[in-house]
Amino acid sequence: MKINDRIRLPEFLMKTLLGLFFVFSTTQIIAQNDTIWYNANWKISKKAEAAYYRIPVIEKNGLFLKQDFYSNGNKQMVGTSSSAKRDFWQGKVTWYNKDGTVLQQGNYVENRLEGDFISFLNKKKLVAKYDRGRFVSGKQNVTYGKDKYYKELVGDTLVEIYHASNLNGRRRERYSVMVNNYYRNVKSAYYDENGKLITELVYSEGAPMDGGEVYFYPGTNKIRVINYY
Repeated sequence: MKINDRIRLPEFLMKTLLGLFFVFSTTQIIAQNDTIWYNANWKISKKAEAAYYRIPVIEKNGLFLKQDFYSNGNKQMVGTSSSAKRDFWQGKVTWYNKDGTVLQQGNYVENRLEGDFISFLNKKKLVAKYDRGRFVSGKQNVTYGKDKYYKELVGDTLVEIYHASNLNGRRRERYSVMVNNYYRNVKSAYYDENGKLITELVYSEGAPMDGGEVYFYPGTNKIRVINYY
């Protein structure tokens, strides 16, 4: 599953699956006949090795209802797609945490976010605004692999933060400004698990120019490598 964002939203928004469904009287045809099982990396797997699953897709009112679940049977994602085979979102799509609480929710028009996108940071609700797939205001925090991805607009600057759990610990910050209808990097900053600055990197016309670039092992505070320019 992906969250569409023309600004540079990383692929995330990973697929999600697990649970049960109701067949309403308006249901027309079954678009997917069998349950599909996925491993933790969203690769098709055997049921015994599955971390997620998708129940049969149902066509309803011209759209295809898709429901993914965690292996414990709780919903992971519910949304409607205009395509039976692909996740081409149309309408509201909701992703859930394993405990059943909402992880994030957005409305799509032709697979592009439109209007409010809801997410959470440390249980605090965040609302971002989208216009035809473009992030225009507000704040957003979504899952990105084993980390989290936060962003907000501060004046004319797009602030993006990749973090482990909060915005004060280990993180990578990136600052960009709009140039010719595209966000261009101007600076990055890297912090350790205690919130101490490790190094900064300054860009020239979007390209690394001066400073250091830190790579962490996913989901950990351990530094994998630091590149200097």
